[in-house]
Formats: sequence, C-alpha cells, structure tokens
Amino acid sequence: MNPFFSKEMADEHIGDLRRQAREGRVPADYHELAEEDGLTVRAATQRDSEAVRLLAALEGELLPSGPMLLAQVGDDVVAALPLEGGRPLADPFRPSAHYVELLQLRARQLHSAATSDHRSFLPRLRGVLRAA
Repeated sequence: MNPFFSKEMADEHIGDLRRQAREGRVPADYHELAEEDGLTVRAATQRDSEAVRLLAALEGELLPSGPMLLAQVGDDVVAALPLEGGRPLADPFRPSAHYVELLQLRARQLHSAATSDHRSFLPRLRGVLRAA
C-alpha cells in the first residue's frame, strides 16, 4: 500500500474519532459565551449574599454558610459552590452544569495548592527546629 495513502487514511480516521469524542462530550444545548458575557470565577464576598440567597431559593435549598466560589456571567451570579461542603447552587433557568463543573475544578485546584503548601512547610519547619 502506498505510504502517502496510508497516512491520509490514518489522518481521516483520527479526525473521525475526534469528532465522535467531541460530540459525546459537548451537551446538545451548549452555546458559546459571547465576549461581552465575560465568565468570572471568584470568591464570594459579603456583597454577593443576595445573589447567593436567590440561587438557594431557586434551588429550594438553605443558604449555605462559609466561604464560596461563584461563577458570574456578565453581572449575573449563575452558580455558587460552598467550599466547606454542601450542594452546589445554580440557576435552574439557564444551562449551568458546565459552570458548576468549572467551580468544582477550581475548588480542587485550591484544595490541592493548600495541601501542597502545608506539606512543603513541615519539612522546612523540622529543619529549622533541628538547627536550633
């Protein structure tokens, strides 16, 4: 078989597999954010209490306490994730599962960074104590 033809067939097959994988991952109702929408993931502040209260009411949940991460699109808070455990809150009137997944990813990153900082601190502290 011609090597050029084999490579072309392999490239086409890889492209087909990638398209199938993409179709399986992306929800049918997915839409791109417009540039003016501006997705922001940030820590909740006291000023966000009313927006979080609204999300909790829409979900039929109690208002969570403690630190939270928020997903904000434009000026609207569309999802909240309590960092000390608890159910994520999201706007049920818009597709928001991908916002919750993004918040969970960021929470894992923050937890991982905090854990690694704590672990790297202990050996240094032991070294300082031994030297003293």
